[in-house]
Amino acid sequence: GVMSFPANKLLNNENAIITLKNGTISGSIGGTDKTFESLVINNGRIVVDGGTITSDGKYSYTIKNEKNGEITLNEGNIASAANSNHSIYNIGNVTVNGGTITSSNSTGIYNVEDGNITMNAGTITAYCGIYNTSKGNVTITGGNINASYGIDNRNTGKVKVERNQITSKSGNSGSRYGIYNYSTGMI
Repeated sequence: GVMSFPANKLLNNENAIITLKNGTISGSIGGTDKTFESLVINNGRIVVDGGTITSDGKYSYTIKNEKNGEITLNEGNIASAANSNHSIYNIGNVTVNGGTITSSNSTGIYNVEDGNITMNAGTITAYCGIYNTSKGNVTITGGNINASYGIDNRNTGKVKVERNQITSKSGNSGSRYGIYNYSTGMI
């Protein structure tokens, strides 16, 4: 089935669970360069076992995963199809066990504050695969990241990579970094 949200949002409250096994959740939520909007706001748990969650609104997040939120991607696709879009904006916990995260011209997972990302398998294809902006933790034990910036680690963020293929492709500015560590971040 298809759930389409041309101008509204899907809110997943604390202790609630959304499980997507097939079908599509899509919308065109858009904001401005100062006020991003979100197609899905998650305070509970989202499990993607198949299907697609996609947003094509400019200046938006496909999923905004709040502090108490958990996302588990086993199969399927979480995507943003417009410029200035992040597929997942994460403050909580994201686990990628398979499937794909795609962003046509921005970030696959934008990790802020002390968000946690665990990638065991799957593929992230974006301009920047994972952008760890603050003190979050990123642990990668498998999977593939195809991006101009595979992992961009800032401030005091921690990144641990055990088994992964990070492929850097030339972006609009020609930059190519598998892992870019800036400031006092730890790899």
